[in-house]
Order: sequence, then C-alpha cells, then structure tokens
Amino acid sequence: MGDNAAARFFDTTGCLNLSRPASGTRVASVKQHQRPAAASGLIRGQVKIDLYNFDHIDFADSKYVLTSPRSLEACARLNIKPATLLPGKLSDLTSDKVRFSTLIDIRDEMEVERLANLQRCRDEREKIIREETISKPSSVSSSSKKVNNKSASHRTHAPTKDHRPTTVHFASTHVDHGSQLPPRPISSTRLASDNRNELRKSSSTGFLDEVLRLDKNLQRRGTADSKKSESYVNGLESVKHLIEQHVAQVPQPNDIESLTFEKKQHDLLLSHYDHELKLQKARENARRTEREKEAERCDSLMHDFMSQTMAEERRQNELRRKRDRLHQSRQLYEVLQAKNHEIQAADTEKRRAELLKEIQRKDRRTEHFAKDKQDTVNLFRVLAKSSQDMRPRGKRQISCSQDFPGTLRNPGSRQSTVSH
Repeated sequence: MGDNAAARFFDTTGCLNLSRPASGTRVASVKQHQRPAAASGLIRGQVKIDLYNFDHIDFADSKYVLTSPRSLEACARLNIKPATLLPGKLSDLTSDKVRFSTLIDIRDEMEVERLANLQRCRDEREKIIREETISKPSSVSSSSKKVNNKSASHRTHAPTKDHRPTTVHFASTHVDHGSQLPPRPISSTRLASDNRNELRKSSSTGFLDEVLRLDKNLQRRGTADSKKSESYVNGLESVKHLIEQHVAQVPQPNDIESLTFEKKQHDLLLSHYDHELKLQKARENARRTEREKEAERCDSLMHDFMSQTMAEERRQNELRRKRDRLHQSRQLYEVLQAKNHEIQAADTEKRRAELLKEIQRKDRRTEHFAKDKQDTVNLFRVLAKSSQDMRPRGKRQISCSQDFPGTLRNPGSRQSTVSH
C-alpha cells in the first residue's frame, strides 16, 4: 500500500484525528512531559496505536487515532469511527446559553457512551483474535506435513520449523502488526555438517519445547484481571530470562551460517517477548487510566449525590418545621375560637336570664297594679251603693255633690285619678 493509498484509507475510515495537530509538533502540557521523538508515529516499527494505547500521552501528537489492523477491523465491523473513541473535552461543549451543570451532565453521558463503544470494540477485537486462533492450527498441521515429506537434510531441522509457526502464531495473537518469521536458509554447509546439527537439534529441542510450554501457559491466562495481568507479565519476563540464559549457555558453533541463524532466532524470540512486555505495559497503563477516570467519575457522582441528599434533607426539615408551626398555629386558633364561643354562649345565657327576670318583674308589677285598681273600683262601688241605700234620693245627690264636687262636675277626673 502506497503513501497516498494509506492516507486515503485512514481519511475515509474515520481514523484521521482532527483534534490532534497534523504535524509532529509537540502539544504543550502542564508537567512539560518529555516524550520520545519517534512517538508521533510508530516506535521503531514495534508498537502501533491500538484500542489499548490510543489515548496514551506518547501518541498525543499522532495524526491518526488507530493504526492497528485488528483494531481498525473491529471498528469497521461495529461501524464506529475511531475518532469518536477519543475522550471529549469540556471546553468543546462550552456555551453561554446552557448552564455549566447541564454541560457536565452531557459530558458524563458522552463519556459513558464512549466507554461503552470502546469496550464493544475491544470485545470485537478479541473475537477477531479468537477467530484467527481457530483458523491457524490447520495451516500449522499442513506445514508440518510438508516438512515431514522432505529429504533427510531438511528433516534435521524439522523440530525448529515445526515450532516456528507456533511462535509466529503467538506473536500474531498478541501483536497487531503480525510480523512473520524469515524463512530459514538452506545451504550446502548444512548438508555437510550433519553430526553437529544432530547435537544442536537435541539441545535446542528441549529448550524450544520448554519455551513453547511456557508460551501455551501464557496464552491460557487472561489479562482482564490485574492479578492475572501481573502474572502474565511475570511469565513473559521469565521466558525472556530463560531465552537469555540459553543464549549464554549454548556453545558457539563453528559454522558461521548456523551461528547467524541461531542468533536471528534468539533475537526474534527476544524481540517478540520485549514487544509483548511493552504491549502489556501499555494495556496496564490504559486500564489504570480508565480505572482512575472511573474512580474520579464515581467520586464526582458520589459528591453530587451527597450534596443533593443533604439539600433534600434540609428541604424536608424546613418543610417539617413549617408544617409543625402551621399545626401549632391551627391548634391555637381552634382553642381560642372554642374559648370565644364559650364566652359568647355564657354572655348570651346571662343576658337571657336577666331579660327573663326583668320580664317577670314587670309582669308581677302589672298584675299587682291591676289588682289594686280592681280593689279600688270595687270599694267605690260598695261605697256608692251603701250611700244610696242610706239616704233619700235628693239628699243623696246633694250629699254626693258636696262630698265629691269635682267628681260630679267632671266624672272622668276621678277615674283618671284612680288610674294614677
């Protein structure tokens, strides 16, 4: 793939990161971090930008978000652009018309969605690796059959060739750039030194078997957990140490070509495990960064939750105090209203009793006055009758006029006097 085709591929697949500078200029940071000069691209052709190290500080000036084939294939399968996997900045969402708390909530939702998409891409990448792992053994068995059908001179190096695809498969399983082992050269000097090759075959077979056994054990271990990842790194370091010890203990052969081949083989193994260590450390850094971000997010959410809880508690206490004061005021009003009603009822009863007594007193006075009037009228009638019976009629009139001159002149005056 040429440079133009590669650039067109990265631009069309969404790998071009517009938030990073296109040139190799360094992004200024607070701590003035010093990074290697070759970090903007690939580090000596070994470490590529994948889903586990794309947010590392060494790739802050990289032009593309991802360059790993498996990571790109995983994003393509899920139809997710790699540029959307970069963490967003709060400054990109700044707006004068939206409150700051709303912007923080939007940023948190975008971060949750980004982490979910990143985890989906990583799972898809692991799925791709498993699919390649399943498809590899058939090619390994076919290559071993071809090796067994060759001549005896080639059979002397058969164990090394049989083990070589497995080592390449392990490297392709964990390394994204998929480096292949160079073909083993065949020369006439190998055919002429069968005895030395047989001795070297017997010594190298046990060593390679031991390396392959450790290699398979490391493949079985998962790296999702921190303890398993630590044991995986320790296993890689032990295998690397074993290879270095073997290189130091193996005697130097007289054949220059054999020496070159053995050196290339051991250098390839060492570079493989060095690369595995670097990848694992990059993964650990990515996991640690993700855990720190998750812890910070949990702390912020917990702080917000506690503040909201305290505010809600204060609001409930204030409502409770207001309700208690209202209840006390209502009770006091009811008590005062009941007392006022009792006082009004007592006053009404008292006035009613006084009015009844006054009415009864007036009735008694009226009855007594009427009785006195009747007694007076009866007395006058009796006196008048008795006087008429005792005197003659003429004298009776004269005597009556002398006794009562005012009465005879004005008969109504005596009646009014009596009434008074």
